[in-house]
Amino acid sequence: MYPNNNTCDQSNGYGYNAKKLIEDKVQLALNENIGGIMIWAIDQDHSNPSNSLLNVIDAKLNGGSGGGSGGSCTPWSAGTPYYVGDIVTYTGSNYICVHDNPGYDPVISHWFWDPTSQNCSGGSGGGGACSEWSAVTQYYTGDIVSYNGSNYICEHDNPGYDPVISTWFWDPTSAGCRSAKLNTSYATKNMEVYVYPNPLSNTTLNLDIESNKGSQIDVKILDLQGRVIKRIDLGKLNTGRNNFKLDASDLRVGTYLIYIISDQGTKTKRFSVI
Repeated sequence: MYPNNNTCDQSNGYGYNAKKLIEDKVQLALNENIGGIMIWAIDQDHSNPSNSLLNVIDAKLNGGSGGGSGGSCTPWSAGTPYYVGDIVTYTGSNYICVHDNPGYDPVISHWFWDPTSQNCSGGSGGGGACSEWSAVTQYYTGDIVSYNGSNYICEHDNPGYDPVISTWFWDPTSAGCRSAKLNTSYATKNMEVYVYPNPLSNTTLNLDIESNKGSQIDVKILDLQGRVIKRIDLGKLNTGRNNFKLDASDLRVGTYLIYIISDQGTKTKRFSVI
């Protein structure tokens, strides 16, 4: 990456994106109402927040400054409980809590924290006037909407599930309003998931998870309306390939989503029962 070059897309025959080009591309996506932004090789982003292209994207989407820490926040502490909407500063960057946690590291525990350019003034009263929730809108982790007079923060990407009914996808919040439109799930590169047989005609669903690192893992099975049908605590995920046999005897005929949740992020698979 060449952080000081804001005008061209190549140097010595190597293609790259500079900060100004990233801003222009995000603006084009917003202007054309494109559904999302794809990130390639997220681990190659610049370690300096002022040169981070992810910070540039976040700032463009959320109206931040694009390189600062987003204001002076309370420093993160390993022994402090945090709740959805809390914002802390850690190693020069700000992070927003998207799942309650007892003080997990914002850099390591990506499922509990998201990088943010928000300052720390959120969280007063009703959280301000947010965009009204819409059943036909795609929402992303960190989005905050208004619904029936209250604000809700999106905990998992979803195509417009009801914030009151689909409580796994939404949590009530007093945080200020923002639009994330950027979900950086590190499980994508750390975990492979296989569900079989699919479609399922018996009572046992096989779940194979191949991971390059160990972590705690939970499973939720949801219907297509976002309602949680089953919760399964699988305990510790070992490095390598893991096989779990899930009891599906109580699932009716239909199509379901299975969410695999770890401190690396989340993975989703669809399966049917016939």
